[in-house]
Amino acid sequence: MITLALFVVGVISLILFDPSVTAFYYTKPDSIMWFVRLLTHMVSHGNFRHLLGNFMFGLPFMLYAEYRLNDAKKFLKLFFYTGLAALIGQRLFDMFSVFPATAVIGSSGAVFGVVAFALAIANENKWIRVISLATLAFHVYTQALLTWYSVTGLVWGIAFGAHLSGILAGIGCAFSLRHHLARRPRPGSKRSRKQPRAPRGKAS
Repeated sequence: MITLALFVVGVISLILFDPSVTAFYYTKPDSIMWFVRLLTHMVSHGNFRHLLGNFMFGLPFMLYAEYRLNDAKKFLKLFFYTGLAALIGQRLFDMFSVFPATAVIGSSGAVFGVVAFALAIANENKWIRVISLATLAFHVYTQALLTWYSVTGLVWGIAFGAHLSGILAGIGCAFSLRHHLARRPRPGSKRSRKQPRAPRGKAS
């Protein structure tokens, strides 16, 4: 279960390292650690409340995405691709922000990306589809509004631009993988409940 592994890595990171070591800093690449922090900032957090908040929010969606992808490598790629998109997006928004960030830490951008991916692919029946898309639209609207507030200086301290960028990247990943997911039996579908036929033969 990759979701659990990511949570465990987050706990270990908090125990072993100061957040200033694993955070990503918006500076020019000056050492190998700059590239290492591209990854470490996505699995580390400022404190345990930060870690728990991200994973309590994202847990059901992350588990669902894991199931639908049915591939640990694909899930990790989804997590890190959306996390990287969140990092880049936050930097772009900071170019116009009253209080630009100098560093970022936390998996919220990647978590929002996986949440958006899960909501975009949920299609077990038409009601789940409608509710999922409505929830996705709500997240896009609220994070876009909060991003605007952070750019104009009404709020600060939270990377809302990363949240919004992660969501958009998650939607893009869902669209690009739609054919692969169509071949995977969904939870509760007739194909997933179908039992294999017993081999034909005579009883001895």
